Amino acid sequence: RGLDRGGFGEKEPLDVELLIVGAGPAGSAALEAARRLGIEAVVFDTRSDRGSPRPVSVREGRLAVAEDGFVREVRARAMILATGGSKGREPQLAIAKALGCRTIYDRILGYERLALDAEGRTSIPGVFAAGDAESGRRAGKAAAADVEKSP
Repeated sequence: RGLDRGGFGEKEPLDVELLIVGAGPAGSAALEAARRLGIEAVVFDTRSDRGSPRPVSVREGRLAVAEDGFVREVRARAMILATGGSKGREPQLAIAKALGCRTIYDRILGYERLALDAEGRTSIPGVFAAGDAESGRRAGKAAAADVEKSP
């Protein structure tokens, strides 16, 4: 069914309740918290050793993933960006900025970061971020609550 785009065909969009980008400590904690609240989640990770499809880009504010030689748009009721604990969380920041999330320059830390509330909410409704297991648990619970409320 694919239009060929640089060697990749296109697949039908994947609709999920909760999308978690990152399978490390933050993503795993978010997944566990959401599952305990009965929310179905899908995890994508850039590391091939974790067995998940790779996020490849954000197109028009939506995440697209490579899956079995195809590009597939992912439509989620909520999303948690849990892409690691590096200094400026560069992958997380790049994806969040492409989605349109607000960032701030933290003069104390000396780098740009996402503007988040205590539960990891970004400026975009339904988009959360987490950098460690504790913030992953908070984001997982908050995202699950948002999914429950949404139609």
